[in-house]
Amino acid sequence: MPFSDCPFTEPPDNVNAALLRYVNLEELVFLLSTRQLHFTRSDQFTDRFEGAQAEANIKDRQRMVAEGELDLVEAQQLEDIAREMRFGTFISCWSTGPESVAMWRLYSHEKNGLAIESSYERLKSAVEGDHRVCISRVTYAEHQTAAIPPENTLAPFLYKKISFDYEREVRAIVQECDAAVFTGFRPDPPLLSHLRSENQDGIYVPVDMRSVIACVRLSPVAQPWYGDVVKSVVGQYGYDFPVEQSDLAGEPSY
Repeated sequence: MPFSDCPFTEPPDNVNAALLRYVNLEELVFLLSTRQLHFTRSDQFTDRFEGAQAEANIKDRQRMVAEGELDLVEAQQLEDIAREMRFGTFISCWSTGPESVAMWRLYSHEKNGLAIESSYERLKSAVEGDHRVCISRVTYAEHQTAAIPPENTLAPFLYKKISFDYEREVRAIVQECDAAVFTGFRPDPPLLSHLRSENQDGIYVPVDMRSVIACVRLSPVAQPWYGDVVKSVVGQYGYDFPVEQSDLAGEPSY
């Protein structure tokens, strides 16, 4: 069960436009040698609000309790499920173009960083194996006032605070339970018993390498010798992906 057209997902405006995954050489070697894409368990990210409900959702839940639409036990179950879903949700992060200086600095060492270029359509067709993979762009919103769609466990991982909008993120996501676990607002209590994954840092999803990678880009300040190293590594594993300098490289004019 590879790519799945999941509820609440939304593709980027141009499904063939470049998606970039900023990595280092070790991560590229892992991908080339294993033909597996690493999906990080969501609680391992530095953003403490991964998978959290917006304040607007909490206020609405409180209203539902006050008006008798939910009892206190059900409200607590909803909170518990939302918290536990962080341990059963795995994410591969990509960024829509154009290239970002901020992303180069955040996710790679500037002088030896790489970016794997793919696209929504490439990623969609490349995922293999038994995992159900959903792909969607992230919505950036005011966490205080913008409510997250409440009927689905996937939605909280597709909303981030507006302060992260520089990432222009598209996410490939795997959840180890059915994403549609609510009927309306009614939780499924047995779900809590198997949300915590034994995979401490993440899972690995097989991918068709020739489908997923369009090219490999070098950091804007990478030296020529580093490009030669990357080309050698790509060739060593039997691939002929283009290895190109970043669009941000070049000499200034005065």
